[in-house]
Amino acid sequence: KDNKKDDDGDGVADTDQITGKKLLRRKVKLVLTKMDPEKVNAAIASIYKVWMSVLAVLTIKFARTIALALTISTFFKSFADRYVLPTVIKGTPKEYQKWCPVLLGWLCKSIGISIAWKIQTVISAFTSALAGGLIMS
Repeated sequence: KDNKKDDDGDGVADTDQITGKKLLRRKVKLVLTKMDPEKVNAAIASIYKVWMSVLAVLTIKFARTIALALTISTFFKSFADRYVLPTVIKGTPKEYQKWCPVLLGWLCKSIGISIAWKIQTVISAFTSALAGGLIMS
């Protein structure tokens, strides 16, 4: 429908008269205003859960790291929802505000995963050092 719109009434579709940058901006705005962010989040969460299941099957160590990441991200999410989300919503245009909780959730999960992997790296290094010390003694 958007490709056939002719708001200025000159007989030529508006999308054929604008630059590529403006067309991209128009299409992104259309997608962000018409999509349901909760459905997108549910779909991505399902993919994420499948990915976690595969990791759990491959090795328990990764599953522990993912579980730790989810725990950390849940902690950050409750903090972000209370203190960060209201400020972000105030600074976001009305038509995009429905994306704020979803994007903030993704950010919290990213932070949780980063912290969990750093912790796992330290644990693995410590375990390797102990094992190496036992071998040498």
